Amino acid sequence: MKTLQRIRKIGGEVQHRDKLLKWFDRLLDKMPDGDRIIEIVECSRTDQQNKYYWVVLGIMATSFGTTAEELHEYFKATYLPSQEYFTLIGKKQLKSTTEQTKDQFTVYLERVIQFAAENGVVLPDIEEYKHSN
Repeated sequence: MKTLQRIRKIGGEVQHRDKLLKWFDRLLDKMPDGDRIIEIVECSRTDQQNKYYWVVLGIMATSFGTTAEELHEYFKATYLPSQEYFTLIGKKQLKSTTEQTKDQFTVYLERVIQFAAENGVVLPDIEEYKHSN
């Protein structure tokens, strides 16, 4: 069984530290005898990737007459693999771009860009975008 808990640190402060410690205590109490490995994994795409993604969504939204948020939901449902994981309170589905690594988000973003190209939407090149910001 895999147990995951997201930890976020902003401005040097761990967010919801008390909730995290309670979760960890419950996990330790329920853990059977034996060895376990606790792995800390960086799971976030880069800020630059995220900014470019929302620029892309904005351009596409204007072209398609919809909103960036609606496109975001569509692309998540279409291109984001669903992952099941277990917590102390049961099974959950993960379908979020915020949980992706840089490499995973790159693949996702490439699919969104391909969709735009197939539908005649011209987007700024990501390399040009990087240098203009």
